[in-house]
Amino acid sequence: MAETLLAGQAAELGARLDLTMPPTPVLVEGDLVELEQVLFNLMQNAFDAVAESAGARKVAVDASLEGEMAVIDVSDTGPGIRPDVRDRLFTPFVTTREGGTGLGLALSHRLVERAGDDLTLVESHEGARFRISLPLVRAAKEAAE
Repeated sequence: MAETLLAGQAAELGARLDLTMPPTPVLVEGDLVELEQVLFNLMQNAFDAVAESAGARKVAVDASLEGEMAVIDVSDTGPGIRPDVRDRLFTPFVTTREGGTGLGLALSHRLVERAGDDLTLVESHEGARFRISLPLVRAAKEAAE
C-alpha cells in the first residue's frame, strides 16, 4: 500500500510515519486502486511539506470509524496550507510548491468525489490535515435499498 512505497522517503527525511488503524478490518465502498492513489498523493504531499520543516517531521495516517463512515485523516507537521490557496486547493494546476504540477490534490478530489465520497481540508493547529470520508459497505447497501 501507499505507506510501504513512502517508508523509504520517511527514513530519508528523518520523518516519523505514524499509522493508526481500527482494530478490525473495515470494508468501504469504492475502488481500491483509486483509494491507494489518493492516499499516495496525500502522503507524498505531506512528506514534501515536512521536508521544508525545521522542527519535528511527522506524517500521520489515522483511520477510524464514525457512525456508518470510515474516516482517514492524513496530517503533517509542515507549514500548512496558505489561506490564499485554500479556496482553490482542489483546482487543477494550483500549487504552492516550486516544481509542483498542482494535479495531485485535484486528481485525488475528483477520484474521491466520483466514488461518492468526500475529501476535505480540515482545520489544524499544526501543518495540514486532509480527511477522506468513505461509506462502509453495509451503509452503502442500506442507502441503496
